[in-house]
Amino acid sequence: MIEGNPQSSEMEEHLEHFRLVMNHCVDGMIIIDESGIVREFNTAAENIFGYRSADVVGRNVAMLMPEPDRSRHDRYIGNYLETGEAKIIGIGREVLGLRQDGSTFPMDLSVGRIPIGPQRGFVGVIRDITERRTIERQLLQASKMEAVGQLTGGIAHDFNNLLAILMMDL
Repeated sequence: MIEGNPQSSEMEEHLEHFRLVMNHCVDGMIIIDESGIVREFNTAAENIFGYRSADVVGRNVAMLMPEPDRSRHDRYIGNYLETGEAKIIGIGREVLGLRQDGSTFPMDLSVGRIPIGPQRGFVGVIRDITERRTIERQLLQASKMEAVGQLTGGIAHDFNNLLAILMMDL
């Protein structure tokens, strides 16, 4: 910051405000430049991925992706920058993330384009949906068990009817 420069002071204040907002978001937020290098990594992203911001900022965001996305990521960005063809930008979708401990997890990812000085950059908003997927699996299992119970009950009812008929004939 240049001493006595009100524009510089105002810019620093805006940057600090931006960082406060970003770090208080409940969803993970990652800002990358057009080379795929992480510029910002918020507190929620730290909690989701298990990395500290200092361990990620300055590195390629592909480190947070399992294969095959990891090796394809920079080509996706390059293709987008050349053609404008968006595979994920502006479109939310479910993908896998890679935690620091090596485990993968399902996440909702939305990516938007933002300017970073003269370059283009991207902001990713991430929500870990591991718990949601677990609950969905449990509900599906419960639904299957209910269907089996209904089928079994129906068979037992029909069997009892047949037994009743046989008992009358004796």
